[in-house]
Amino acid sequence: MGEKIHKNRGMGFVVRNCLAFLIVFSFPAFADDPTLELEAYGKGVAASAQEGVLHMTSVVKTLEKPVRAYLITFETDNDALMSVPNASENRAARLANQGKTLVWKTNFCSEKLERIMVREGIDMVSGDLQDTSGDTQSLASCFNDK
Repeated sequence: MGEKIHKNRGMGFVVRNCLAFLIVFSFPAFADDPTLELEAYGKGVAASAQEGVLHMTSVVKTLEKPVRAYLITFETDNDALMSVPNASENRAARLANQGKTLVWKTNFCSEKLERIMVREGIDMVSGDLQDTSGDTQSLASCFNDK
């Protein structure tokens, strides 16, 4: 009976080591995917806005080559963030929309995002601010210049 316990303990040792080996050597495959980190970043951007104004809805890898690019999509129903119609014909509307897009880009393309992009080898991350119908209101593209 004592010999049987020793064999079972030895088998548990082998199983634990095999599992540890699989975890250690499988981890780099997950480390190359920054989606979770970009998702956390997007949720942080949404949380930094006035409560309930902005919601991060998705993170999608859009390209791997020739550039590594991701799109983070946000949704809002806040009138202050909506683009002004007729911007192609109305100079005041166009300037208002350019201002809103500049504010969006300033908030979205932060130093924190830049650090993530450098660390993860991402060339471009875009932030698509959409209304509840899925129409883009502002689009900010951030580039890794390092």
